Amino acid sequence: MVAHQSITTIASAGASMALFTGSNAADTLSDGAGNDLLRGWALGNPSGDFGPADDNDFLIADLGRDTVLGGGGLDTLYGGADDDSLYGGTGADTLYGGTGNDGVFGGAGNDLIFVGVGEGADHVDGGSGVDYLILDRSFSTVGLNFSIADPALAQTLGDGSVIVGIERLLFRGGAAGDQVEGGIYDDQLFGNGGADTLLGGDGADELYGGAAADQLFGGLGNDVVLGGDSADTLNGDAGADQLFGGAGFDVLHGGDGDDIVVGGAQSDKLYGDAGADKIWGEQGRDLIYGGLDNDQLVGGIENDTVYGDAGDDSLWGETGVDRLDGGTGSDYLYGGADNDLLYGGADNDYLFSDSGDGADSLYGGAGIDYAYINRSTSTQAISFSQAAVVTLADGTLLNSIERVFFTAGSGADLLTGGRYEDVLVGGSGADTLRGGAGADTLTGGEGADMFDFITRAVSGAFDTITDFNSAQDTIRLDHLVFTGTALGGLAAGAFVLGTTALQADDRILYDADSGALWYDRDGSGAAVAVQFAQVTAGLALTADDFTIL
Repeated sequence: MVAHQSITTIASAGASMALFTGSNAADTLSDGAGNDLLRGWALGNPSGDFGPADDNDFLIADLGRDTVLGGGGLDTLYGGADDDSLYGGTGADTLYGGTGNDGVFGGAGNDLIFVGVGEGADHVDGGSGVDYLILDRSFSTVGLNFSIADPALAQTLGDGSVIVGIERLLFRGGAAGDQVEGGIYDDQLFGNGGADTLLGGDGADELYGGAAADQLFGGLGNDVVLGGDSADTLNGDAGADQLFGGAGFDVLHGGDGDDIVVGGAQSDKLYGDAGADKIWGEQGRDLIYGGLDNDQLVGGIENDTVYGDAGDDSLWGETGVDRLDGGTGSDYLYGGADNDLLYGGADNDYLFSDSGDGADSLYGGAGIDYAYINRSTSTQAISFSQAAVVTLADGTLLNSIERVFFTAGSGADLLTGGRYEDVLVGGSGADTLRGGAGADTLTGGEGADMFDFITRAVSGAFDTITDFNSAQDTIRLDHLVFTGTALGGLAAGAFVLGTTALQADDRILYDADSGALWYDRDGSGAAVAVQFAQVTAGLALTADDFTIL
């Protein structure tokens, strides 16, 4: 017998044969038709003694009731066609029982064990270590109830096989409905056909439902759960899980942790539950609930209903006539294409409506709510005045909106803010911007714009004009608010460069160093000047830049 060679022994039927490797090396041994003993042992010394080898052996049984001993090292053992006994030994071994009623014993080390359907009633014992069972029942028509939650608890399969000492599982189900539970390590469970119930247990598990209506539970750990073709129920449970519904009408629960939840092809129900979740409805008329914490929720295609629930959530309707409800928390709502309903809910919310997105209805609800109205592609003249209820020319409705960020298009637009801090952007036309009460931000854009001040200035609540151009823009002041002025152009004597009124008829002060514009109602009298606007510092302003209404 020579070391380091592939050795084949063909024994007569009924005989027993022992085979030994020549030295501590990786050898391949295969037997014949008898009842044989194959050992991955090595010749220890010149006297001819044999002992367990620490090498990587490849041991193949064939016909007959064989006993295969792996010894030390990373061994690979094949059982063959009859009732065989396979012993992996002390290394991380790979064991295949084959046909017949086999005994498969992993021994010490982290072993990999293969068991298939229709191959006999096997007895499988992983032994010590973290052992991995590949249980393939793809061709089975009988359902299985199997768990490795307690590796020490022996499980009996429908074909009489007994399995114990397994810590990890790769399971492939058959045509019937299976109920399979993984253990504390990372498992892979494939339901395939049948209405399956798959439980990942602890660890980062992968669960695939398959063709029928399945119940999938990720358990502890960061799991990946895929539903399949029918109406499935997916539960991520604890951990940061990833759930994908698939083709059917699915129900998905993210559970605890920051989850990713994706619906699929049909109308699904998706729940983020606890954690900062990301949810996509995809196709179908989906129902989405964000749950606790700060979630990101996307309806997708068709008419979706999206609830943020608790937390500071972001909601997108995308295409379809969608209903978005922020719930509690400071939420961001984007309707998308078509005529959407946006409800801010409690707290201070932000609602968005863009050009071409349809006639949306924006309901702020409780709190100080902010509407972003983008009409930058519009060529029509827009007249907007902030109020409790506003309907735009395109049918967009604003209800209970306290603040606006309004961007106009190329028309000659009239934009009027409300009592809170608004942002008004005129666009490329000759626009008129009126901030109203509150500290507003006004941008005229291109064109000869007018900035109207028609409410009484309050200390600390002045408007900011971001792009005033004295060559073409005009600041217009209401004579009932800016008393002591006369209708028409501002008198030259009423305008002062500086921060202090020098004459009794001085009214408008411009501090070129800071860009502040002040109103002094009694000029050099005792009254204190109040800042009503902020423009760019260093402008060459004169009385000609002001008109009294």
